[in-house]
Amino acid sequence: MYEPAGRYEDILSLIARAELPYRGDEILKKSFFGRACVEPAFQIFGLAINALFRALPADTALGIEHKLYRSIVGDNPTYPLADSHGALARARSLGETVERETGKKPAMLALLAHPPVNKELLYLNVELFRHSLWGIREARGRPCRPKLVNAMDAFALDLLPSYAEGAYGGMMSSYHLGFDRIPNLRSGSGSVLLRQAGWPSMAGRVRRTLEGGGEMIMVLGGGVETTARLFYALRERVGYFCRNSPRRSTPERTGTDRFVKSHWRAFERGALEAAVSEGGYVEIAAGRLPNAVRRVFAEIGSSLGYGDREIEKEIKELEEEFPRATPYRKRFFRFLANKVVRSGRPVLIMPLTLGEPGKIEIRWSEPIVIETASGPVENPLLQVRGLNGVSERAVDEFSKEFVKSEFN
Repeated sequence: MYEPAGRYEDILSLIARAELPYRGDEILKKSFFGRACVEPAFQIFGLAINALFRALPADTALGIEHKLYRSIVGDNPTYPLADSHGALARARSLGETVERETGKKPAMLALLAHPPVNKELLYLNVELFRHSLWGIREARGRPCRPKLVNAMDAFALDLLPSYAEGAYGGMMSSYHLGFDRIPNLRSGSGSVLLRQAGWPSMAGRVRRTLEGGGEMIMVLGGGVETTARLFYALRERVGYFCRNSPRRSTPERTGTDRFVKSHWRAFERGALEAAVSEGGYVEIAAGRLPNAVRRVFAEIGSSLGYGDREIEKEIKELEEEFPRATPYRKRFFRFLANKVVRSGRPVLIMPLTLGEPGKIEIRWSEPIVIETASGPVENPLLQVRGLNGVSERAVDEFSKEFVKSEFN
């Protein structure tokens, strides 16, 4: 399971293989018949639900989704749909103000925390989705069709039986923004049915949704804590290191001495392999950066032309970010700035969290609007409107401050 395929999914497969020995008892074993026959049948069922939702008025479809998610929660605790301290009312007012002043309806983006991952608390994912769908409708103040960004691959849904995985994948793949990071695990028919949800297409789907002034919901951490630390904190830190390399675009460097982008994936993979080797997964699960990562990171930095002090500084910043359940996601906010806000579309951000560690409390935090983005694409300058007025911050600074203030 999760064997290399020689394609983009190999990076996540590497993480999945490292995690498998520690979660083997929890993961449901799925037969060839389940993958080849049961899943595709229920994927078709999920796709039929998509068609029904598109045909229905937006508020009717949203109402059915609420009832569906409430039924999935079942006998588990539910939390009342509420406007935490008036945050949604302020989001609505903020959106109306921006639209009135700029003539552009802002895109709405609900950013969610990820609940702890175990069978007893699995329902909290659904409960957060239910709250976010309701909250965006309240903040928008008119009918809308919020899109959920959610993984629907075998790794993400390994706690669900085949029929549930199939139905969920079918429903999420097109009506929402479901994505499949390991499509090679699906049967041939399943891959065809859900081909629109391939991981390489996600950036374009997200951009089109937000650039068109739509509504979107996503877990900011990108997954469970171990996946967030490896796939986003570590991998994106390596990408940041590469992007700012002294050898990336120095005019006098030529031939093999010039760093080229095609090497980035090899560096990322090397860092991830070092992280999960020699019992590293246990360290990662505990929020500790494995020593092997420090060594490899130093080697990568040296090959990219960084000095010892610069390498040490980057490692210290990685050590600070790595224990977090929600990484800073600088790359995502840079994407928002360059691909959405620069197009002229403001983005209203609404955080939805689970409260303090050890205490479950679904609550909305204060909304903000990214109104404009200017300057270099590597670190754009954002104009951000919030409760206390308008401020300007570079995207790297903004993402770090925002995540530290709103998420664990």
